[in-house]
Amino acid sequence: MFCGAVDIESIGNDGFFLAVPIGNFPFHHDGAHEVTPAHIQQMVDNFNNSGVDCLVDIDHESLWFSTKAAGWVTELEARENGLYAKYPDFTPNTEQAIKDREYRYFSPVYILESIDKQGNNVGAKFDSLALTNRPYFD
Repeated sequence: MFCGAVDIESIGNDGFFLAVPIGNFPFHHDGAHEVTPAHIQQMVDNFNNSGVDCLVDIDHESLWFSTKAAGWVTELEARENGLYAKYPDFTPNTEQAIKDREYRYFSPVYILESIDKQGNNVGAKFDSLALTNRPYFD
């Protein structure tokens, strides 16, 4: 799994933000990797085929502890420079925390070689999105 970050204030006029950029990340703390346009399309396809909204949590807690939702991503789009996510539908407590500037960054979690419940490799998957203050991507 790979994580990065995006400034919450970088939301576009259409309500979408760049969640996962296309590029080569040789010094990522979870290992060197490259995100390609094919990965981005696989993330969108897997999301659309899942029928489940994408969890937004706090500080990646769903990777180790609770899956309590801070909000939900309901739309993803593949664009020329990466994966775009629609601004999440947040819980009231999370909306207040963002307004109070307790959190400033989004940090995506994605898997480039994901296995489905039947054991099939389905390619890249957008796993979750976290609110955090310690981003990987600048």
